[in-house]
Amino acid sequence: MTVLYDIITKELQFYAISLESIGVNNYAWNKDHIDDVINFCYCNNIIILGGDVIERQNSHINLTYNNWFIKNDEDFNPESSCLYTKEYVYNIIEVSKNKDLYFEIIIRIA
Repeated sequence: MTVLYDIITKELQFYAISLESIGVNNYAWNKDHIDDVINFCYCNNIIILGGDVIERQNSHINLTYNNWFIKNDEDFNPESSCLYTKEYVYNIIEVSKNKDLYFEIIIRIA
């Protein structure tokens, strides 16, 4: 599995948090930087297969068990997968305004 952190810009790597403490070999970005991450995927022909929503409380991170994934084969392209991801993420941010949320993204190189 390709991990987005390994191919993303150094600037965006700086804003990522590791999910190793919850047993996940990946990284997540908060609501202030997730749009830049999604745009990076779009501009670099990276398909977002889905992802998980993480909540940070004090110094602890926890899975919220909210997640998304691409359901249709026709959506397996960078444009539609990034659009679907943005819609999902923006909706979660809107309904969870007071929470410190992070978003893990699972990718496939197109």
